Amino acid sequence: MKRILKLLLLLIPFFLFADAGTKPYKIISFVKRSTTDDIMLCANLDRYFMNSSAKLMKEHIKVTPKEEFGIKSYYDQICINGLKPRTQYSVTFDQALPIGKQHLDREYRFTLESGDYEPSFSFKESGYVLPAKGEISVPLESRNVQRVAVNLYRINQNNLMQAINNYSLRDSLARYELERIKDESGYLLWEKRLRINSVLNKKVVTAVPIGTALKKRKPGVYIVAAAPIGKDAEVDWYSAKTQWFMISDIGIFTLRGDKSLHIYTKHLSDASAYNGIKLELISKNNERLASTVSKNGYASFKSALLNGKDALAARALYAYGENGDFTVLDLSRQKLDLSDRGDNGRNP
Repeated sequence: MKRILKLLLLLIPFFLFADAGTKPYKIISFVKRSTTDDIMLCANLDRYFMNSSAKLMKEHIKVTPKEEFGIKSYYDQICINGLKPRTQYSVTFDQALPIGKQHLDREYRFTLESGDYEPSFSFKESGYVLPAKGEISVPLESRNVQRVAVNLYRINQNNLMQAINNYSLRDSLARYELERIKDESGYLLWEKRLRINSVLNKKVVTAVPIGTALKKRKPGVYIVAAAPIGKDAEVDWYSAKTQWFMISDIGIFTLRGDKSLHIYTKHLSDASAYNGIKLELISKNNERLASTVSKNGYASFKSALLNGKDALAARALYAYGENGDFTVLDLSRQKLDLSDRGDNGRNP
């Protein structure tokens, strides 16, 4: 019995495509299809097909008004993509259109108006250091979204290593991860609902005004999460987008040598030396390995401190400035490598 079942499973693809080489295809419908980044018009065929060249297909498809377009195939669907939204197109499929080893049974002509982009929104970067002076806001880019719910979370420096180990202060967070931060390692600082000045099918950038919630800042890292609000006023937190950020005037630049980790501290506002910065070298298991204070915009740690094993390996550099100024540098991030630009540096 098992052998018969295995044989039937092997024969299923054969039966699905057995007639592909002998019977011309028919277009049974012509429909609009959209994603968050693409506008398409699609021909639905009467059965599946395989191994067709989009380049050859394009030579047998005429689109009016004339414009540059592409071809995408989805099993039993041929889609014309890269079109403009809400535009009426006339499309002709030539009978000789190559579909697998066959063609169409006749010429087809359709006229149909394309649709709108699917609603989308995102933060423009995975991580930010925002200026400590002036207006504090985070840009949210969206298209065809009218309302969003925004939550602001904070993780203090004592619980920060867990977030660095798990997310590198860059990864997007799911709903349950945001709930875990609120319940265990951080807290919900601020929540608000925003109306977006949306322009149909155009990308717009909205400044999320978070400065009012951060007048009294404490050392730590912040997360802003945005989720769309539906017509029934329900918030879809399962589709939330997240943005990590810090607010600081501390700029850190490091160089790793044979004997030391060299640290340069400057004001981000004017690039001048930022003196008196307390620097802490933190391990993966949140242990303070060493600390020092910058003088004349410079400090250093012995390289041996960075060579710990397992959970005692150095993972982050915490920097504390004046009036609660704070920033963190993830030491596991990819280093700046100039070797591909003709500068290998000096040998150790």
